[in-house]
Amino acid sequence: MREIEFELCREMDLVLEDWRLYLEAEAAKEPKAETRIDFRIEKWSSRGDVERVLASAASIPIARAAFQEAIRCYAGSRLTLRHGTRIVEEHAPGAENSHR
Repeated sequence: MREIEFELCREMDLVLEDWRLYLEAEAAKEPKAETRIDFRIEKWSSRGDVERVLASAASIPIARAAFQEAIRCYAGSRLTLRHGTRIVEEHAPGAENSHR
């Protein structure tokens, strides 16, 4: 079961990377079009800094779905869903009321 979860998380990483590359390619095609990617899902290190941006989204429904998937894949890590500098949701293992 653990191997299946690992594979799914690895597949999620690949899909997110493909999506990021696609968005960059599309943005390069149309320099006039503005795509605002305001929401970020971040994985934090034990030192308290952002280790990696797992996903970015332009809308809150997509950002929330990506955040829930990130929690499933990185359940033992601190994760945040941010809109600019504001934390919309947070997953902090072991902390009470970690979701906002």
